Order: sequence, then C-alpha cells, then structure tokens
Amino acid sequence: PYTIVINNSDGKFLEVKNLESNEVFYLIPTVSDKYYLASAKDKRKKKGSVFGSINIEIHEATPVSINLDRTAFLESEPGYPLASSPEGGLFSGPGVSNNTFYPAEATAAKSPHLITCSYENPNACVTRDRITLYVLSGNSRVDLYSGDEVITTVCDKEIQYTLKGSNEDGLAGSFELYGEGSSDPLPGHITDDNADDNQAVLSLNGLSGSYEVVYTYGMVSVEVVASTDFTVYDIGVVGILNIPDSICMNGPDYPLIPEVSIADPGATYVFSGPGVSGNQADGYFFDPGAPDVRPGLNELVLNYAAYNGCGVSISVMIYLSELPSLDFTPDMICLGPEGGMVSFSNQTHPKDLITDWSWDFGDPSSGGANNSSQESPEHYY
Repeated sequence: PYTIVINNSDGKFLEVKNLESNEVFYLIPTVSDKYYLASAKDKRKKKGSVFGSINIEIHEATPVSINLDRTAFLESEPGYPLASSPEGGLFSGPGVSNNTFYPAEATAAKSPHLITCSYENPNACVTRDRITLYVLSGNSRVDLYSGDEVITTVCDKEIQYTLKGSNEDGLAGSFELYGEGSSDPLPGHITDDNADDNQAVLSLNGLSGSYEVVYTYGMVSVEVVASTDFTVYDIGVVGILNIPDSICMNGPDYPLIPEVSIADPGATYVFSGPGVSGNQADGYFFDPGAPDVRPGLNELVLNYAAYNGCGVSISVMIYLSELPSLDFTPDMICLGPEGGMVSFSNQTHPKDLITDWSWDFGDPSSGGANNSSQESPEHYY
C-alpha cells in the first residue's frame, strides 16, 4: 500500500494512507485551485515518481425554495400549479405532472405526500427543497344518537344525547348547534371534553323546535362541513318517584310511580325488572324479597309513552343489600376441670359483606379477654 499527498497552492490539502494500487480515492475540494500529486511512498517509505494535476473551479449552488400558498387539498379539486424560487424548479412526487399537483392522482388514501423540487443552475449545480402536501377525501357525516340509535326527533330534552362525527381522513372535528334559519351558533348546549374523539354531548335544556348540528373538520386551508337536522318535542321530565338507591332485601314493598313535569292523562307506562309486579291501573310495586331479585345491583326500567307518540325509557339501578347468615363452630365443647383453649371457626356467609367482627365469649370473669374483633378467634375457658 501507498501513502500519497495531494497539494494545492496553500500546501498539503489531502493525505491518503494505505492506498492500494488502482484503488479509487476521492478529492473533495472546497476552493477553486490547482490540485496536484505531490508525493507517493510505499510501506517502506520509499518515494516514487509522481505526476498529474487538475484545475478545479468551485461554483456556488443556488438555494431553491418551494413557494405554495397552501399545503392541503380536497381530493375533488383540480390540478394545482407548483412554483419555486427561483423559477425553473422541477417538481416530482405522487400526483405531480408537469409541475402541477393533482390531488385525485395522489389520493387521500395515501396522504400525506412528499414533494421534491430540484433546481439546476447554469453551472450544473443542483439543489433541492421538499414539502409535504395533504389530500383530504372530504367524505364526512354527523349523527345524533340516543344510545346506539340514530335519531332525528327528540322527545325528551332533559336527557343528554351523543353527537358523533366521522370522516375518512381520520381527523378530529368540532360541533356547533344552530336554530332553524339562524346563522349564529347557540352556545351552552354542546360539551366536548375530548376534542380528538369526534364525539360530544348535546344537552337540549330549554330548547324546543327545529335545529341543525354542524360538524366541521379540516387542516390548514381546507375545511369540510357536514350537518344533520333534528326536532325537539316537549315530553316533560320523566323519572321514578321516591325510589331509593339502596334497599335491604328484607325491606317492604316500594310503590313504583312515574314522575312527570307535564301532566299527560293520555300517557301509558310500564315498569319492568326483577321484583316488579302490577299494572298501570292497579299500580306497580317493587318487592326486594322477590325470588328473582339478586344481591347487588338490580335494574328497574320505566317505559313511558306520551300521547303525542314520544316515548322514553329510563332505567334505575337499585342496590340490594344482602343480609349475611351468622354462624360459627367451636373446635371443642367438652373441657376438663382445668379448662382449655377453644377455637371458633367462623361459618358466616357471605363474609365479604362484613367489615367488622364483635365476639362476646360469655365469660365475663375473663375481663378484657371476653371480647374479640378477630374473624375466627380463640378463648380460654
């Protein structure tokens, strides 16, 4: 192998070590100058004859920048001319033809798209600039939900409803409520705690009549709008009168009575659920001791239909407290004259309902040892 030295007018410019015969090496000049082979030595440092030089002229590259007034497009839009500074840049990338970006060719499905502009100056120096362009499909919709059902008629404005927007572009949108024929949004009725999930809660307190929900999404200069209309009818507040949240399973029967804010003699209703019996004429009742009632949460349902056809279904969860069965077994019941330690096995069921234990061993002469708070204690008799 050889060690060679390349010089320019300032002296040594490059030294290359361990260079094999016919091996290619690269000269990267930084200034215009004459570059020549100054020396060559083999591994024994024996100098060889050298020759060869080259005059290199360094030209500055021309910076290029992409000049666009927008970076987002609808897939349905026509071709958009691409421009650079200085002029004369050559553009390439998805959807690009003749320095024009065609959103439909690039497609929304494959968005975003990296576009490259290459510029070659008169000295053949090439510079590049890149930009990311986005294409939106513009396909979106918005619906008003009651539970899992899409609705356009609202019969009970005291219940909260869900607004769900969707779009093929996977972007988050926002919601606004408008009265019929109005261009001013109505504040205070839409709650959107998570701006990224395309859902919001709609509260219709104080509203009656026809309304429009507008769902908007987009990015940069592109805005896409979808809307849905619905009508609010007055049915009155419907609930279950004076039903407690928690009831003991050995408690008395509870009457089930609809609670409405607007009297409606033509309304019909039905209560259902475990422990429910009766009818509208004779009254409905809830029996906490009924065989189909289970410890824990039980759901009671009221289906209420107003005279105008509007109906509402309300469910109430009632917690039924189970009464544990207390029992225990001693490990011995016969003791000698000298007495002995008796262990008590706690047979109470279910134990998970118990938070504290209190034992009285019926042996007051034992003083403080006559009582225990352990689950399965011992006592010396």
